[in-house]
Amino acid sequence: MNNPGTNLAETYVKLPVADRFVVYEDKQGNYGAYKALPYMGNYATTRFVHIVYNVTAAQVSGDVNTAIAKHADKTFSASDVIDLSGTWDFVSANGSIKGQGQIPGDIYMDLQRAKVIDDPLYGQGDTDTRWEKAILEFDGLDTIAKVYVNDKLVASTKNQFLQYAIDVTNFVIQGSNILRIDFTSSVLAAKAEADSFKANYSHVIAPECPGDIAQGECHANMIRKIQSSFSWDWGPAFPTIGIWQPARLILTNAPKITMLTATVNPIDDQTFLLRAEATIRNPIAGTRFNLLVDPLGLIRATDASLGTAVIEVNVSKLAVNLWWPNGHGDQNLYTLTGSLAGVANSMTKIRVGFRSVELVQDYVNPKIPALGRNFYFKVNGVPIFLKGTNWIPVSAFPGQPSNERRYRFLLDSIKRVGINSMRVWGGGRYENDLLYSLADEYGILIWQDLMFACSQYPAHSEFLDSVKQELTYNVNRLKFHPSLLLWAGNNENEMFLWAGLFTGGSKETVKAEYLRLYKDTAETLVTQLDPGRPFVMSSPSDGIKSIEEGGISNDPLSQNYGDVHFYDEFIDLWSDASYWTPRCASEYGVQSLPSGYTLANALSSDDLKYMSNGMLHRQHHPGGTDNNLAMIYAHFSMPIECKNVPYPRLLPELCPYVNTTTFVNRFAYLSQAHQSIALKVQTEHYRRMMGQLLVDGRGNTMCALYWQLNDIWAAPTWASVDTNLRWKMAHYEARRFFEPLHIALYFENNALQATLINDMHETQKETIEISQLSWDSNFLPIYTWKDNVTVDASTATQVQLPAKLTLPIASIENFVFVARLRDGQGNQIGADNVLIPNKISKVNLEQMGVIRINSFKKISSILYEIGLEASGISPLTWVSVSKDFLGSFSDNGFTMITKTITVTLNLTEALELVQTDFSVCNLRNCGIDSQFN
Repeated sequence: MNNPGTNLAETYVKLPVADRFVVYEDKQGNYGAYKALPYMGNYATTRFVHIVYNVTAAQVSGDVNTAIAKHADKTFSASDVIDLSGTWDFVSANGSIKGQGQIPGDIYMDLQRAKVIDDPLYGQGDTDTRWEKAILEFDGLDTIAKVYVNDKLVASTKNQFLQYAIDVTNFVIQGSNILRIDFTSSVLAAKAEADSFKANYSHVIAPECPGDIAQGECHANMIRKIQSSFSWDWGPAFPTIGIWQPARLILTNAPKITMLTATVNPIDDQTFLLRAEATIRNPIAGTRFNLLVDPLGLIRATDASLGTAVIEVNVSKLAVNLWWPNGHGDQNLYTLTGSLAGVANSMTKIRVGFRSVELVQDYVNPKIPALGRNFYFKVNGVPIFLKGTNWIPVSAFPGQPSNERRYRFLLDSIKRVGINSMRVWGGGRYENDLLYSLADEYGILIWQDLMFACSQYPAHSEFLDSVKQELTYNVNRLKFHPSLLLWAGNNENEMFLWAGLFTGGSKETVKAEYLRLYKDTAETLVTQLDPGRPFVMSSPSDGIKSIEEGGISNDPLSQNYGDVHFYDEFIDLWSDASYWTPRCASEYGVQSLPSGYTLANALSSDDLKYMSNGMLHRQHHPGGTDNNLAMIYAHFSMPIECKNVPYPRLLPELCPYVNTTTFVNRFAYLSQAHQSIALKVQTEHYRRMMGQLLVDGRGNTMCALYWQLNDIWAAPTWASVDTNLRWKMAHYEARRFFEPLHIALYFENNALQATLINDMHETQKETIEISQLSWDSNFLPIYTWKDNVTVDASTATQVQLPAKLTLPIASIENFVFVARLRDGQGNQIGADNVLIPNKISKVNLEQMGVIRINSFKKISSILYEIGLEASGISPLTWVSVSKDFLGSFSDNGFTMITKTITVTLNLTEALELVQTDFSVCNLRNCGIDSQFN
């Protein structure tokens, strides 16, 4: 071949790429051609390489020899080869890494010279230098959002209850990146979904909007978001949007455990099956999952190459200490540590407890099935009476870091009053991990609703697919907790459907959609993911009877089956005879106002009036403003300033005094006293029916979960702890009415009755004392009766009282009755149970004792001792602190039947206080001449 002396290399690189071809001669003398590439590899069969330029693809694809001959003067021989070695530019596929490489060479050396990586032969360079994946993780996005990385859409979200893991490896670049999240208004998105659904399915999802009094937003049921954020009867509408849970960018190519969960269920009476399940991101061949069970010292391992790992271990009951609910034993926890063999920093931990849970729904009398079925829980084979409350979201703004303080205080508050169970209500959220961890530590059984409440919901495929993801994530996230007692499909939807309140479509359509969502989807998936834990389709429901009747009971409020929700503001809530006798009361309660301190921090002085716009704005319960007046003044005296008003409901119209701050302060105190007594009477009614069956089959009541524990704003609500974390009177009363060994006192036709209640696992033999006092008896009983009593484990026994106490008592308002228990050594067990008159309005306030603080002592900056002294019986005594504090008193809201008593203030956070920061009042003067805080 001739060399025309032309600078062929320079000419070649200037040619369009389409005109660059290589012609070669192999060892057999055959010519060939291929399109030129920057790097041509090592072709062992090539003897001569000729650069040919200005040759079209058509020419080369024809006769190669002709092409070569035609352009012989434009080629050069191997002796004149252009050397392509030297410095080249390299760039990664997404443009994030750039540099200069050397030919010959390789990418590892090029990256090291460019200082992108360290010496690949140092340490674990073989794995450390693998190209990293970039995973963007959001533990929660609220709610309708589009996620962009460097202006490229990487994800769209529509469910607040999901974790999102987004692979953004091909979207990030070296150096600065831009992460942008565009949120759509939840209100507008819900409206758009409602419009779309109506257009496609020719009916609506009811209710479309809350009632006017709730001042809420519409169509919350169309999107998977905290339903109460659109308003509820206890709270405002704050339809939040945002990154409401932690978020992180994970840069790694190493295998990583993304979820470790477990179930613990009994195989038989002697053995538990511990099943640990791990999900692994970026698994490779040979990935091994290791499990350590501490302190048992059990070690197991299995293959995780496919991204999942399951280890099952049989554990003898003799080898472990059982986990028990609060008040029934210790909360023994065992740590499961999962790790990946040979992968640094791969360790993750959870804690489990060894316990069994069983929902018993057998016939109360197999010979007479019509009497109904039981509905109660056994833990470790022992029947447990659920003494509990209901939980709403911890805040209107659930993503705030400061909420941890609220979680810890509220969970500690329920533990300290003897609560052993709590229902996480279905209009809120699948709760923060911290709540369940604290419940594990404190022995609080969690009745877990799925997040559907008081509404129809769509049941088309897109909605159900989102629900399936939601349930898969949250059931797996939560099921390892020993505190988790039960899954319930929804809050009140079966009851609403049965009552004909779901009017969004035909009855057949509504029923079909209900069953598609809760039976075909929720029940099927939850029981598959967590087969050892009970599931009910709704609360309230008839339990197994609802299932037998096709998923919707003919009477979901039957007292002979399942659980009930009970509310009635037109009965005497201080009378035992007013209440149902169900198997399980999972909701009941009555409103009260928060303290004057809490109200004053939320409202202007102009709005601290009962009928002000500000106060009415916060009353979201239909009829609440009038009903509270009627209920409370059915027992307490109306203000003297309103003595000419014939009925409490007419007070706003006929008595200007109602619109004063003094009235509101007094009424707040009375409302808390009313709530406290109403909850006491109702809870004692349920507890005294433990193990007792009436002739019509009602009874054997085994749970009492009052509504509600917590608040999210200062308003009339059912909470026992207000939004400033101040215990209301009812929460102090709960410590008394939930005592494991308790005497319930009540009147039946003006005759005193007593029931001894024993929650303990053993029969109890104690001495019971019941005393009768009058308002002017100077604390001395006018009659006392004592007797030795025996009550079996986990049951209630009616006490046979002497005739003097059981005969109808005339002028019953003149007396106060006190019950107490003593052990064999004469020591008092628990608190006094004091029964004040139902119509205490008939008692002259002047007959009540004058109460004052007679001593004060600072024990430490978190413990103060306050001595109280009364001139006579002091009903509903209340000790206040004028400063903001976090803590509670050893007792409060009690009726004082001794001349002196000492209480302590136990603070969670240190605070310097002096005696003048404290005040005390009672029914005689609280809110009148003493501030109710």
